Amino acid sequence: PVIASHVTEILGGISTHIPQLPLPVEAAILTDRGEFDKAIPLWERAFYEDPDDTDIAYRYADALADAGKDEELAKFVTDSPIQIYNTIYFLLRAGRNQEVIDQATLALADPTTGSREIVRINRAIALKRLGRIDEMNADLEFMELNGDTEQANIRAGVAALRGDREEMFAALNEAMYKSIFPQNLTRFPVFEDYKDDSEFLEIIRTSASDD
Repeated sequence: PVIASHVTEILGGISTHIPQLPLPVEAAILTDRGEFDKAIPLWERAFYEDPDDTDIAYRYADALADAGKDEELAKFVTDSPIQIYNTIYFLLRAGRNQEVIDQATLALADPTTGSREIVRINRAIALKRLGRIDEMNADLEFMELNGDTEQANIRAGVAALRGDREEMFAALNEAMYKSIFPQNLTRFPVFEDYKDDSEFLEIIRTSASDD
């Protein structure tokens, strides 16, 4: 948490002492400053210089998502080398709900797919967005029956989708700084119904002030 809270300051210090930074470092500095118009072309260059680097691909996609460039994001992640569960996550952030459902269904049919609980909860989010609540509940119940909700961050997501505020906040408090960092909470689509919730925002504010 301490390092995370000072990452912009640290990167800014680096940029003043090294005139020619590696592309990913320069792009990361600009991204952390919110200068997406400058950062995104650098991420694109960095990716095409090293198209097998999944970390660069993820950061490129993340910058596109934060900048609200949904069309570019969906096009990029469909053919990028990032893992399928991350592809599904970014398609969700781009609002491609039916694509999320289709890809998640294929991924869950493949026994080699990793992070299956993340894939399933992202499918549940897409189903909820489309008003397919019975199917969403079936996914959540499957996760509970199969022991996929042991981690606090997953329990928080399940509770959020069900509208169980008490359980969601209890799980969030347990997960904070373990599997969830407060600066990322508003990014996660699973909490999108709570982005203006005063108690939700207080968790982010309080956690940030503790850094």
